Amino acid sequence: MTAPDGAGVPAVFARQVRARRLGRGWLLRDLAEASGVGISTLSRAENGAGITLVLADRIARGLGVPLAALLPDAACGHCLDAPRAGFTCQACETAGPEVTG
Repeated sequence: MTAPDGAGVPAVFARQVRARRLGRGWLLRDLAEASGVGISTLSRAENGAGITLVLADRIARGLGVPLAALLPDAACGHCLDAPRAGFTCQACETAGPEVTG
């Protein structure tokens, strides 16, 4: 399932991987060396193409983070369905509606 605004799992994963890679000052080849995943596969992943969980885990390990840090926050529901009150997705930083009263 994906949200209409492109915040589905591959899109969130892509944004997180690219941001973390660039935050380290790494080129694709640096992440390829650290993760054992080919440059073309990394490029596809960073452009939102679906990849296997095994590859996603290797990429996460290469970045030194748990796979969950690169995926939508299941508690908020935003990335897969719609925002739920009181939660902020750590991956896409979208907040659900404010909780009142």
